Amino acid sequence: MMGATKEAPVMPAPRTPRTLLAIYCSSLVQYAYWPDTKLPRTAAAQYGATSDRAVSRQHLRVGDLLFWSHGGSAGIYHVAMYTGDGNVIQAPRTGRSVELAPLTSAMPESDYYGATRP
Repeated sequence: MMGATKEAPVMPAPRTPRTLLAIYCSSLVQYAYWPDTKLPRTAAAQYGATSDRAVSRQHLRVGDLLFWSHGGSAGIYHVAMYTGDGNVIQAPRTGRSVELAPLTSAMPESDYYGATRP
């Protein structure tokens, strides 16, 4: 066909337990805020879009975004959302289900980069 591409259009997935088994961390966050707040696709880009609203760990509120990095904002590799009581909701890595996890053990503590408020 003329004009056809190999890439399928990106469409929001319905909220079902099955779709949450195969979702990336940044897609989970993006979907949680859609359509009221439109966040970029990657964790690093989400940090860039919200970094002007940084939040300390002591002042986290439900819905704040938490980021982990291998070195600076360019090394951000993971985002999770704060759910309160010291926990986050996250899609930890490919092949693992979305989970509720303690902030202190969601990802390596030494990689914690910071939090923002979308």
